[in-house]
Amino acid sequence: MNVRPYAARNARAQLATLSPAILIALAGLWTVVVATASVGVITVAQLGLVVIGTPTALAIWLVLSRRPVPPVVRTIALWTAVVAAGILSARIITFIPSAALLVPAIAVAGVVATRFPVACVVAVFFLAGTYNVLLAYLDISPHNIADLVLAGLWAGGLAVYAFKRVDRPRVIWAGVLAAAGYCVLTALSALVADNQQQAITSLRTTVWHMMAFLLVAYAPWPEGSRMRIARGFVLVAVLVGAYTVLRMVIGPGRAELELARLGSDASAGKEAGAINTVGDQTRAFGPFQTRHELGAWVAMTIPFCAALALAFTGRWRILAIVAIALSAIGLFGADLRIGLAATVVGVAAVLALHGTARAFPGLRLGATLAALAVGLAVGTGALLVTTGGDSARIQRYAVILEPSSDQSFAARTWKWDRALATIREHPFGSGVGSANPVTLGSSPYITNIDVYIDNTYLMVAFEQGMAVLVLFAAALLMLLTGMARYTRNAPTREHAALAIGGTGVLCAFLVLLYTGPYTVWLPGLVAWMLVGLGVAPTCMRAIDRGRQAPIELP
Repeated sequence: MNVRPYAARNARAQLATLSPAILIALAGLWTVVVATASVGVITVAQLGLVVIGTPTALAIWLVLSRRPVPPVVRTIALWTAVVAAGILSARIITFIPSAALLVPAIAVAGVVATRFPVACVVAVFFLAGTYNVLLAYLDISPHNIADLVLAGLWAGGLAVYAFKRVDRPRVIWAGVLAAAGYCVLTALSALVADNQQQAITSLRTTVWHMMAFLLVAYAPWPEGSRMRIARGFVLVAVLVGAYTVLRMVIGPGRAELELARLGSDASAGKEAGAINTVGDQTRAFGPFQTRHELGAWVAMTIPFCAALALAFTGRWRILAIVAIALSAIGLFGADLRIGLAATVVGVAAVLALHGTARAFPGLRLGATLAALAVGLAVGTGALLVTTGGDSARIQRYAVILEPSSDQSFAARTWKWDRALATIREHPFGSGVGSANPVTLGSSPYITNIDVYIDNTYLMVAFEQGMAVLVLFAAALLMLLTGMARYTRNAPTREHAALAIGGTGVLCAFLVLLYTGPYTVWLPGLVAWMLVGLGVAPTCMRAIDRGRQAPIELP
């Protein structure tokens, strides 16, 4: 009688019995080591990597594993994440003592966000789109409130994944992994940076906002939540566009104008106010602090609303078209040329993808041509309304086709050459936050090489090196192509509309990043959340393939 199979089976059973105990013991040892090292009792090389790397590795295991993960692993992953969050919170509190109040605030925000995720996301859109008005008249900080709401959404979503069974499976594809990898790599780099206060501040204004696309795409929200979020964005876009047009007619309020002159930092003073002028005239900046932010907002709003207008019917189609028209007026009122270029690229992508999407049956060439004609009419009307037929202002846009002849573009290329020289001297970067305009205490749109680099791609290379820039660019391109490929065979109009809108926004965003740090602060947050709406349908493996009817208001 061969007893080997029985012996092997018995050994595996004993190992399975011992494995939870071994894992718990290792988790306990890790906890003791990182806790004692964090208070200086012992010394651990690269403590930040040890603290963050362990829960990150466990999270990757949970996400990528194709087999059921033992419950003990889930518990340990949650425990290590809590310990890591506690250590990082303590580190942050040493720099910002008031941050101690965040823990109970995030707990409350998490409960609210779990109950009302759609309202919370739309609230973030509202805060991002009206922040200068809120600062001027209510004296509140929209940036801090938006971060708190985001933290609550993260806390609520992670709690649902940890303690409840999520029946709807999710697909994690290469573009998402690359983008998440960039976020994790940047966070780890910040933890080992020489100037950690600068690095953590930079993370808050860049990577923290970029991670919002993962939240919107993968949060376990009820079915249909993301389309309701898209409708909410349309309402916010109408509000922002209407307020912008109103201020173009009656002029900016005194309090708003004062904040716009000071920019994001009072020390910037006179220089920050100059960026809202072209020649000797102040351009529209709407409910923002700079015309650059207004231009970025409308450059992302128009493609997204165009995708929804092509999919919606009834009142929501009308609202989306109104948002486009008001945003077009704001676009030319801001007089931001890169905003116009980004808008054109984004809308072109939307029209092209809509024409090939199988979720929209019938002849689509006529609808595409009609949308193009309406867009040209709206754009021409907005240009004439805002410029009053001024040939000099209209001529400024002709430079887009020949940028080398423009003085401002020449100044940017001079700055880029200087930045490239520094990058060559420091191939692994100068440290996270070393080129972020917010960490340097300046307005993010002052055109001064000593303050910031006029190019997000070069900013990434300046801080983290060319290899990380390649990862960042590859992640964005993979996200773009992944959403674009999905739109052709999207099973429903709803999923196709979101993916097409997200693709259009990302196309516009890629153009914007070429001439400014548009990932900084709230404009970048809006872009990432809209991209998250576009990524969400591509991540759903279990979907209802029967719904092909036009999207109606429930």
